Amino acid sequence: MSVAGRIAAVGAALLVLLVGAVLWSTRRSGPSTEISVTVPTDRPSADSARPAPVEAVRYGGFVRRLERSPPAFAGVGGVAIITRDERGTTVTVEVTGVQPAAPLVAHVHTGPCIENGGARYHFDPGRPADPANQIALTLITDDDRQVTGDVTHPVIAGPDARSLLVTLADDPATPVACSDLGIPE
Repeated sequence: MSVAGRIAAVGAALLVLLVGAVLWSTRRSGPSTEISVTVPTDRPSADSARPAPVEAVRYGGFVRRLERSPPAFAGVGGVAIITRDERGTTVTVEVTGVQPAAPLVAHVHTGPCIENGGARYHFDPGRPADPANQIALTLITDDDRQVTGDVTHPVIAGPDARSLLVTLADDPATPVACSDLGIPE
């Protein structure tokens, strides 16, 4: 394995450990923990003299949407992680405290949770809201009242991808939880 390959492998391993530590920490300290990590990967590769793109990881804990959330979702918690790198944008979600077998959807939004998430994020705001122009996940809870999921989109999301809003699948106007994702550095 080349030196560049080893560096990339070590960086990836450190990122996996960091995400695992964040998820473990959130379970211990509650959903209000929020951190931001930027992992530089700007060392030249063997294939190119140009620097590789910077990988930005943002993390946010879910909070219950008190003003409109159904009472059955009073104990919602969990985490959302958005990663932007050379592969595109990946959103990873773990939601706890939801109704068993409740079909949920999650969409990346342009505003913070305190502003109800704002509008849905579109890679190209001039195009319609089709699957190729937004980041969305369909989630089904298990018997333990939790759900995990992830989605990777081949386009890198811009700085307007600020929050992840989880709603009931059959009633997208009813928010269940929201996680502020922040702006990448």
